[in-house]
Amino acid sequence: MGRAAAVAEARDAEHGWALLQAIPAEAVRDYQPCWALAAHLLARLQRRDEADAARERAIGLCEDPAMRTFLRQQGVPSALSSGTEDNAGAPRLNQNGRNGHEHM
Repeated sequence: MGRAAAVAEARDAEHGWALLQAIPAEAVRDYQPCWALAAHLLARLQRRDEADAARERAIGLCEDPAMRTFLRQQGVPSALSSGTEDNAGAPRLNQNGRNGHEHM
């Protein structure tokens, strides 16, 4: 997962998202950092509804009150990236942590 974040920063969010999607859903279903990263990448891809859903999942899995506050603040529209990256063809997350392709 660290590789997905690093690639997203070094290349772009689309490549980071592709790497994150390669992780089996079962391996990260309840892994909060993965959902926080998904929210970040989806926001950078301007997939706001999906970013919000991933952020809510990350908040729900978070045990640290300070981290929950931080994640909630990330959902404020001014905190979202205004980049122009788009990834309309990528798998979409649902509330169950599935995208229909057996990945995250």
